[in-house]
Amino acid sequence: MRIQDLGFVFHSSGFQRGDAELRSSRRIQELGYFNIVCSCIIFKMETTRLTNQELNDLAGIILDAAITVHRAIGPGLLESVYQECLVMELRKRAIKVEREVHVQLHYQNEPIDKEYKIDLLVENEIILELKSVEFILKVHEAQIVSYLRLSNRKLGFLINFNVPLLKQGFKRFVNNF
Repeated sequence: MRIQDLGFVFHSSGFQRGDAELRSSRRIQELGYFNIVCSCIIFKMETTRLTNQELNDLAGIILDAAITVHRAIGPGLLESVYQECLVMELRKRAIKVEREVHVQLHYQNEPIDKEYKIDLLVENEIILELKSVEFILKVHEAQIVSYLRLSNRKLGFLINFNVPLLKQGFKRFVNNF
């Protein structure tokens, strides 16, 4: 079974959706949840998004965690080291974080045989693109803007750990915020 976040696409053999009024994806989106009955097990998944204030609060926690990592190990290491440490720091704070999240690309509503990888996805809402480079280039900024737009996420951060003070390497990007 596969459940796709955007558009509620279902793929499976032999499962039925629960409630008769939930048969159309439009009705599913209006109710904000869906039920799937599969081998007598009922699953309920909430599709609510965080409010802008909740996103800002979570952003503060992310910034604090990134500063903690930077203070502990400093600049000059590989991006993968910072990624591992930041994941550990966020999980210590009971924040859900996924690394290297693959997102399928679509062209004219058709999937194409390419996908992109989000470095870190925090609480399924905030995209973190991590760098350890001498300078942030326009292409790095374009990358996170594209990730936000293509994944329909509101908030993302481009974090360059290769700076003396992390506030110099921390950039916020928004999409329909």
